Amino acid sequence: MLATGENIFAAASAVMLLAIAAYVTANVAGRVVGYPVPYTVEVNGYMMVALVFLVGARTLRMGQHVKVELVTRHLSVRAQGLLLVVTNVLTFIVILACTISFWEVVISSYVHDFHSSTTLRAPLYLPQLLGAMGLSLFAVESAAVTARSILHRGS
Repeated sequence: MLATGENIFAAASAVMLLAIAAYVTANVAGRVVGYPVPYTVEVNGYMMVALVFLVGARTLRMGQHVKVELVTRHLSVRAQGLLLVVTNVLTFIVILACTISFWEVVISSYVHDFHSSTTLRAPLYLPQLLGAMGLSLFAVESAAVTARSILHRGS
């Protein structure tokens, strides 16, 4: 189930990346002929933020997250395992806190009917919702990675 959600979010992110490229290309071509595409910066900004958040869980599951091995590669296997557990627990705590805060922002934007300050006047909860959904999946995946690291350490 989790992998299916990750796949859907990854596919949505790929589509958004292609849409960004198309939007920017159309805007550049439009500027050449005197008709730029309206709202390019705003819409592309929303899509870029959404695609980053939507692929976080998949990146974590695949072990492709950013990590610095300058120090850890010099540690013993036992110390590396312990450090992995500690960092996974801390990562989960931070992601969970960010997820809760992000949902609070989405709810506040919806309840107070906040819109972007541009002429597009987009309801802010819509792009924020994509970020909250992506972070939620990221938090679930982080919990699974943390549990696996603890169980693996115990065996």
